[in-house]
Amino acid sequence: MYAWNPRDQMKQATKYVNAALAGYVEYQYCLSCDGALSKRLKYDSSDDLESAWRYEYDGLNLLRLDEVYDYDSDNDLDDDYAAEHWRTLEVSTHRPGQLGALLGKRFYVHSNNDATPDGTHDYFYGYDRVGNVVFVYEGGTSGAEAYYFTQDAFGNQLALGNFNGDDWDSARDNGVTEHQTGKWVDPFTGQYYFHARWYDSVVGRFTGRDPLFLSAHGYRYVSNKPFTCIDIDGMCGEAIHRTLTHTVATQVLRGQCRGAVEYISRITEGDVGVDRTHPAGAFNQREKEYYHCFNHIRWPFGGFDTDKYDWISGRKWDQAYRCCDPDALGELLHYQQDCYAHWGWIFAHPPGWDSICEEPGFMQAIEHNTRRVIHNWRARCCTGGNISGPIME
Repeated sequence: MYAWNPRDQMKQATKYVNAALAGYVEYQYCLSCDGALSKRLKYDSSDDLESAWRYEYDGLNLLRLDEVYDYDSDNDLDDDYAAEHWRTLEVSTHRPGQLGALLGKRFYVHSNNDATPDGTHDYFYGYDRVGNVVFVYEGGTSGAEAYYFTQDAFGNQLALGNFNGDDWDSARDNGVTEHQTGKWVDPFTGQYYFHARWYDSVVGRFTGRDPLFLSAHGYRYVSNKPFTCIDIDGMCGEAIHRTLTHTVATQVLRGQCRGAVEYISRITEGDVGVDRTHPAGAFNQREKEYYHCFNHIRWPFGGFDTDKYDWISGRKWDQAYRCCDPDALGELLHYQQDCYAHWGWIFAHPPGWDSICEEPGFMQAIEHNTRRVIHNWRARCCTGGNISGPIME
């Protein structure tokens, strides 16, 4: 059973077994931190505090998780919570961006009633094409695979006999709780925390309505298209092209370029508009000419092969970089992104064109190159702000 605060955030989850109270969890949110979850308090059936967790963030990324510990060894956490006896459970490291942002985590092992850990587990994360956690590797010198996860498209663990995946409960006991698009799972409710609201993977629906009211189906998860769409913060599902380009353009241009808000919007819509305007064929046909991904263009990092000079490598390159056209830049970004993962982006793109979309880390490669292209455009076309030179790595 769930209870909600006036901002439509889950504030309590209560569990009953045979009509008897089995325990409940209270969730507290930080109003000055964009409404992010700040504390989680778990109580037993006698209203005694079993655990208290505290969260610290950088934007949408969870940086640190602390817990209250039994400082006076009296088997009562209520007084320790009141006295603020906290110790660190985990610390995370993130890369720029939103998809596959969690690079690694240090999980602290505690067996005594003090703040000094008895040991640590270091983990590094690998993702699939939409940011779901697939591999978790051990830190240190070994780098061995600690866990391999298998799940369905909506974030539910597959039977362990399928594809030889590891047990999620076992991983959770060792501090690994992230799965669907890198979000962590609450062990009490089994729901994913998506910042703006919680997500129930069993039914494939959010338990809170879309706070922006952008969809007629306010509880539906990414329009029922989890293969090709993502939802970064629980606001509204987005196609990957739109979300990635908008996120990177905002990070690169905001505060660095006069007219940044307009440029970000036009670059994003230019990218998304390619599929909307030119949907035919694996490379989005236009004027019966095709963009040959790996055969001719090394744009803006080294020119192009004039033997296969076509509308993209000629007119669009000029428009984007010499005429500083943000709409044309968005189109160029779309084709570059498709070169890395045709059918990984949109299932209308047939499989078999690229092997790279099957490789771990392809999303990070797409984001890195998108960031590099927009950096180069900013150096050539922006005025105002702190402008750096082109990135040509």
